Amino acid sequence: QETSNSSFSTEAIEKFESVIDIQKNGELIVTETITVTAKNININRGIYRDFPTSYPESFGFKALRGFDIISIKKNGQKEPYSTETLTNGQRIYIGDEDVIIPPGRYTYEITYKTTHQIGFFKEYDELYYNITGNGWQFPIFESKATILLPDDTPMSQVTIKGYTGVSGSNEQAIRSYKTQQNGRGAVVIEATRSFNEYEGLTTAITFPKGIIPEPTSVQNTLRFIFDNISAFLGIAITLGLTVFYFGLWYLFGRDKGIRVAVPQYTPVDGISAGASRYL
Repeated sequence: QETSNSSFSTEAIEKFESVIDIQKNGELIVTETITVTAKNININRGIYRDFPTSYPESFGFKALRGFDIISIKKNGQKEPYSTETLTNGQRIYIGDEDVIIPPGRYTYEITYKTTHQIGFFKEYDELYYNITGNGWQFPIFESKATILLPDDTPMSQVTIKGYTGVSGSNEQAIRSYKTQQNGRGAVVIEATRSFNEYEGLTTAITFPKGIIPEPTSVQNTLRFIFDNISAFLGIAITLGLTVFYFGLWYLFGRDKGIRVAVPQYTPVDGISAGASRYL
């Protein structure tokens, strides 16, 4: 339940807890529990959460991640929300646009499914995941994530890394450990310091190959085409127009091979060329 007062003097995320359930098919089911202090400064009707779904690749191409909302709650109750498409992903606005919430403490729960988050490498597979996001306009005092591995994952071969701070930071202000939850291997990672605005927590967990089926080369090719369908359509349209206009030129605009007629003159008998000006 929200309270009329808060122990913090400004708006903040008091606690950001995430449970990331790695499915056997490589999909992630993620539940984020975000407890905030609202002061009607930036938090008036609720909060918004940005999820990147488009990542740049070489030569202007991109790789897409699937993202589907399962449920959104506030203080344990279903909460209205709306979404907006960003240049690199999705933004979820959580709350009723017609209702200003009183100052206090609120707990939001966001559950969603995301795909294509597992990286497949020669020696291992990896989940590299930004747990909190780096777009928050207020500090995060506590952040923690529990990652559930698929059944039969040999935990002795699982490695854990974590990064803290602004996007691209190599700081590793974390602590982590391996555990068991409901008979499944799990990794817990948490930040050892609070975050300022636009700082966050990222994890990189590796595990042996074969735990999650790796896509075939055909599947990877089809996914690449699908992710970049607009680019391929643009290339196809450009090539089509090039062929079309070349055809027009070939049929109607080019020189058809007609030879230029050059007049040739024969002097009049009995008159020299030097005297022709008197004619």
